[in-house]
Amino acid sequence: MRHLVIDGASYAEILVLPDSVDLTQLEKVGVDVDEVSASDNASSDNPIFHDRRLIFHCSPIGKDIPWTRSKLAEAINGKVVKFTTSDMLDTYWIGKGEVSPFLDGRGGSTFAISADIEPYKYEVEEAVIHAVASEGEGTFVTLNNLHKHAIPTVRSNGDAELVVGTTRHTLSKDSSTIEGFTLESGANVVQLVGDRTFVEFKWKRASCSSAN
Repeated sequence: MRHLVIDGASYAEILVLPDSVDLTQLEKVGVDVDEVSASDNASSDNPIFHDRRLIFHCSPIGKDIPWTRSKLAEAINGKVVKFTTSDMLDTYWIGKGEVSPFLDGRGGSTFAISADIEPYKYEVEEAVIHAVASEGEGTFVTLNNLHKHAIPTVRSNGDAELVVGTTRHTLSKDSSTIEGFTLESGANVVQLVGDRTFVEFKWKRASCSSAN
């Protein structure tokens, strides 16, 4: 049986019932960049939703079920937290949750957890790409991103140039984000020009939300 995981904390006493995670689309609109962290990739082929409602149907176990539900409500009601289940520990949703009263009709003492979530499911591990710059035309590097636009951190061990389309950015021995350098959905091809300079790209990837 899978159980609930909130902000990385495992609630082994809160079982998530089989086939009971529902994801409801609330509204289809373009999203302002400032509202959802550079989520400006709305299109008919890749829709972005202003928010979605995620619902877990749960069955607590143990001797004091009302206390278990109460403690969970205290932890998440009205708060922005990370939600996932024990069988999907490599991804999570972000949203503001609320625990329902006990429900009837699902075979015992059950309750629901609902959350209005961001339109993305995030990967726990950051994407990391290493490359070595070369002189002349440079080294071509492909950075594969998911649906949510991302601003990567770029770290180098020396001087180099990062070429994105017709724009050239100067890299130095440091770790930073670069103004105007955003990864869009899919393959982002860049060039690294330099004398064997080591460069690391790191960013958080997220796909459009699904219930599995």
